[in-house]
Amino acid sequence: MITTLSSLFEYYVENRKVGNSYDKLMELIVYDRIKASLPTFLSRHVLALESSSTLLDKGGWLGKHALVEALDAYTAGMAPPSSSHKAVGAGSGGGVKPNNK
Repeated sequence: MITTLSSLFEYYVENRKVGNSYDKLMELIVYDRIKASLPTFLSRHVLALESSSTLLDKGGWLGKHALVEALDAYTAGMAPPSSSHKAVGAGSGGGVKPNNK
C-alpha cells in the first residue's frame, strides 16, 4: 500500500512538472487545497483555465498567485445580486408552502 501511494504521488508530481523544487511542491499542495475548497461554479472555471493548451505544457496548473488572480477577475465580472428580487422564502411567509393532502 505504501509503495502504491508513493508511486501515485511521484507520478502526480512528475505530471505536474514540479521537478526537484521544494517551493514548487509546496505551491502545488496549497494550490490543490485552494481548488478543493472552491464552490462548484468556480471549480468549473478553474478546470476550463487549466485545460488550455499553454498550461498543459506547464503541468496543467496555474500556480497559486495566478489562481487567485483568475478567480478575482472572474468573480469581479459577475453581476451583483439584484436588490429588487427577494430570495425564495425571504420576507413574511412568502415562501413555498407544503402541499398537505
